[in-house]
Amino acid sequence: MQLKTGEGIPEHDSKDPIFIIVRSGTVKFICSDEEYTLQNSDILFMEAEELHSVEAVTDTDFLVVFLK
Repeated sequence: MQLKTGEGIPEHDSKDPIFIIVRSGTVKFICSDEEYTLQNSDILFMEAEELHSVEAVTDTDFLVVFLK
């Protein structure tokens, strides 16, 4: 997924657990009232049905890996 600086994704969840892997840039995830700022090569794990939102601090490229 690619986002430009300032772009975001409103609060949502996933039916499956997910890993976020940042390939480039800086992105902010707000999960369960905690804020995580991720940069190149950072990885974040989220449980299934965990509400989260996303905001690009800089132009960013990250992978979303769904665990089945």
